[in-house]
Amino acid sequence: MQQQNVTTQTAPKNGATKQERPARATAAVTPSVDVYESASDVLVMVDLPGVKPSDLSLDLEKDALTLTATREVEGQAPVAYRRVFTVPVDYDAEGIEAKLEAGVLALKIPRKSSARPRQIAVKIG
Repeated sequence: MQQQNVTTQTAPKNGATKQERPARATAAVTPSVDVYESASDVLVMVDLPGVKPSDLSLDLEKDALTLTATREVEGQAPVAYRRVFTVPVDYDAEGIEAKLEAGVLALKIPRKSSARPRQIAVKIG
C-alpha cells in the first residue's frame, strides 16, 4: 500500500514559492475477503488488521450490507476500509451475525429455511 503525501504550495508576494507541511490524506483500501458456503449458511471472512470494534460499522439496507472501518496508523494517514456485499434473497439478512477477532471479521449469513437443500422421500405405490 502506498501512502499519499499531498504537498501544498503558496506564492508569497515576492513570487517565490514556499512549501508547507504535507496535508493528511486518507488511504482507501478494499479489504481481502474469503467466502465459504455450506448448505445452511455463508461465512464471509474479512481481513481488517488493526481495526478496533469501535472503528467498525456494518449497515444493512435492503439487500446491501456495507462494511466501513478506519484504522489509525501512528505517523501515517488513517486507513479507511469499505466493502459492500449483496445479500441474495434466499439468505436471512436479519439473522446475520458478526464477530471481530484477531483482525478478522467473521460474518455468518444464514440461508432461509425454505432455500436450504432437503431430501425428498419417494413413496412406493
